[in-house]
Amino acid sequence: MTKTEEIAQKKAQIDQLRKEVRALRNEGELTVGRAKINRRNVYCYGTGELWLLSYNVHGQPNGQRPVGTKFKSFYAGTRDECIEAIPGIIADLKALYDAAKGGKE
Repeated sequence: MTKTEEIAQKKAQIDQLRKEVRALRNEGELTVGRAKINRRNVYCYGTGELWLLSYNVHGQPNGQRPVGTKFKSFYAGTRDECIEAIPGIIADLKALYDAAKGGKE
């Protein structure tokens, strides 16, 4: 095996390890459509991991940045707390939708 082949093999191993590390970091994260639950990369003493329940929304321009989309958080807590918050958020949004739709007619 030549040095070039050995270097290529080692690079392939490194790429594979990076993929495995990324998969471990993202374990438990879930994206469906424009909504997602993911780990926030901030760890505070005694609080455990912080998870975010977010939705991808259309952003507003602010002079420096062009209009685009970014995730806005609805809720932060443990993963289970984020999951438990979803029905309440949906109910509130449904009530808001019904109130707004009722106000137009």
